[in-house]
Amino acid sequence: MANLQTLKTNLDAAILEAAKMAEALGIASNAQNEAQQAYDIALAESIQSGTLGFVSSVSSLEIIERNAGIQGAATFIQANPTCTLDEAVQAWTTSAIAATELQVLIQNPNTLFQIYATNLHNAGVISDTTWESLRSWIIATPIAEILAD
Repeated sequence: MANLQTLKTNLDAAILEAAKMAEALGIASNAQNEAQQAYDIALAESIQSGTLGFVSSVSSLEIIERNAGIQGAATFIQANPTCTLDEAVQAWTTSAIAATELQVLIQNPNTLFQIYATNLHNAGVISDTTWESLRSWIIATPIAEILAD
């Protein structure tokens, strides 16, 4: 009977994880669409104003990846306030890869999360550079404000 209970517990955990993954995929799709729209608007404005300088295709992909990644991760974190750094990185990765249509990331989300935490700490916004402090700030901050930084 104990083995049956263990199997049931494992099944329940797997179902919950599958639901989280499905939610993350939906978030990634939304993040991709919003990132693409923001990029298209910015590109059109740059062309109209004549301020569009040369931007390599790799630099453009880095910007698209980073914007989609942070939006997907922040949305996931706000929906799952007790998530781990690894889960946030997975949400980032899913969103970023969907936005760029590449097979791999160009940038390391763990490194970017640490840079964001350090910058926020240095600005006096969060008390330290831990994941918990960064996550708390993301949970309490509107997505638009996070994306503006």
